[in-house]
Amino acid sequence: MNIVVVDDDEDDKMVFTSALDSLDIPVEYETAKDGADALELINNNLLFFPDYIFLDLNMPGMTGFQFLEEIKKVSVLRTIPVIIYTTSNYEKDINRSFELGAYGFIRKPHRFEDLQNILKRILSNNNLSLSKERLVFT
Repeated sequence: MNIVVVDDDEDDKMVFTSALDSLDIPVEYETAKDGADALELINNNLLFFPDYIFLDLNMPGMTGFQFLEEIKKVSVLRTIPVIIYTTSNYEKDINRSFELGAYGFIRKPHRFEDLQNILKRILSNNNLSLSKERLVFT
């Protein structure tokens, strides 16, 4: 399984990738510092097409919302599940994320174990993509 983690905060990326490494699920991942960096990574790396993108909303340069708008314009990329991973818990951010085509929304948990459990639930259950309900962890 290939994953792209898009976040400008190096500490948050380190925690997220450590959680991925701790799972009993074979995962390869790449990281990007903002939306523009992520688009470049995805477009220029033909050997690494992501199965999921975990995306922060609040970043300098291209924000998470702008990234969502851009990725949904490209037919081959619009089917990649993009899961928002942010500190925001505002209902307007959750709603806008889904309006722009997000697959899920995770408020960054305070406990490492909570992040592990959320990731395990998402990555080990391929049937989540068939659900019509919003995938929200706040």
